[in-house]
Amino acid sequence: MLFNPTWMESKPADGENWVVELPEDPAYPMEIILDIIHGRFERIPQTLGLKDLRDLLVLTKKYDMTGIVRPWCSQWIQAARNPYLGTDDILRSLLIAYELGDEHLFSLRLEDIALRAKVDEQGRFNYPASVPTETIRSFSGYDGSVDDSSDSDDSDSDNSDSDDESSHDKSGDYHTTFESSEKNSNAILEDEDHVGPQDVLHIISSIRETLLANLVNLIHEELDSRLRSNPHYCGSTR
Repeated sequence: MLFNPTWMESKPADGENWVVELPEDPAYPMEIILDIIHGRFERIPQTLGLKDLRDLLVLTKKYDMTGIVRPWCSQWIQAARNPYLGTDDILRSLLIAYELGDEHLFSLRLEDIALRAKVDEQGRFNYPASVPTETIRSFSGYDGSVDDSSDSDDSDSDNSDSDDESSHDKSGDYHTTFESSEKNSNAILEDEDHVGPQDVLHIISSIRETLLANLVNLIHEELDSRLRSNPHYCGSTR
């Protein structure tokens, strides 16, 4: 793309200074992508906060290169499997599971959202806050199978420097998950960007319609059974 003259970001033919501007692409996830494609593997983080991972996968999908994260995806996805996530992170984990091909996690998140979302007066899906903030605080240190004990000597000094940097080092990745989850407010799915596949709202509607139809069928079957065993079941017996 950068060497194709039809693109605005491509290398200028007149030899002028070449500066590629990507204002819509978050800097840290883009830095990770560039490190991967240029072979600087020693700079690739072993863990990522869910916001950074979601943003990274949005970029790899945008540039049709999600396959480059395969060596790290089994490590990175551990945070998305945390059962004690807040609303924002549950929605992020839905997209993460979809992009990384974790069918089980995708099904769990989709089922939870479909069952718990309510339709508001404007006909929009309102996904409620998932768990109490106190619960999130209690489990905010969850890190799946990641073992960062080898960095324990450095973690105290690293964390004392800056809270802003903690989300990008090994000892602080899950603080990002906690901070974004602590808000834990309701989410309007129609207003969310990058939730999952393009037809995710249609999928959620289909799940809800199927569940409702199954419930109605069960009620009808129960009523029919009772009527067969007691023809006067719905009539007055007094």
